[in-house]
Order: sequence, then C-alpha cells, then structure tokens
Amino acid sequence: MNEQSCGPRANHIPAPGLEIAVRVVAAIADNYFKSLCTQLEHAYVPHLPTLIHVGNKSAEDIAKKNLSRSFGAFALASRFDLAPDAAARHVLDDYDDNGIDAFYYDQASATLLLLQSKFKRVRP
Repeated sequence: MNEQSCGPRANHIPAPGLEIAVRVVAAIADNYFKSLCTQLEHAYVPHLPTLIHVGNKSAEDIAKKNLSRSFGAFALASRFDLAPDAAARHVLDDYDDNGIDAFYYDQASATLLLLQSKFKRVRP
C-alpha cells in the first residue's frame, strides 16, 4: 500500500490542520479477489443502506453496485476496527451521486474520513 500526503497546491490551499491522504492499493490476484468478493457479499452487503436512484437498473447491475459499495464499508471497518454492520451504515454511495462514497468520524483521534473508492475487476 502506498500512502501520500498532499500539501497546498498553487490553486488549492487546505484549511489549517487539514491533511489530504491518498492511498492506492494495487490490483490483487484473482483468487484473492474472489475471496474478498465472497466476504463482502456475506458480511457487508446485507447491512448497506438501500440504494435510492435505482431507476431501471438490472438485478445484476444492482448486485455489482452493492459489491462496490460494500468495499467502502470494508475499508472503514479495516481502518477503524468497526463491525461490518456499523461500517456499512456509513456508506453514502449511490448511482450518479458524483460524491463521497462513505464517511466516518473517529472521536478518539478526532479524524473525519471522507472515502472515495473504486472496486472493479480489471483483466490484463
């Protein structure tokens, strides 16, 4: 995992005390990806908030979207030692939301995490 903190840029100066952290996780092998998908489907997806903007999406599209949403919950659970159901309650991601996928405020460290995540299978 690679973590990079970004300081002020020429056209963007963060508020005092604000740190922007970017974490990038490389692609994982197929067998690990499948295992992760199974864990997400069983432990996180059942606890996600209901999607609001479903429109005419197919059941397959909704299942893929929920798997992607559950990855945000998984990241929160991993980072803040939360139970899957507690982490899933902090997911905001929906179709065409153009925004934050999940959030969490940790009182112990006075840390507000705003999460943007991507979860998809990429074939070489």
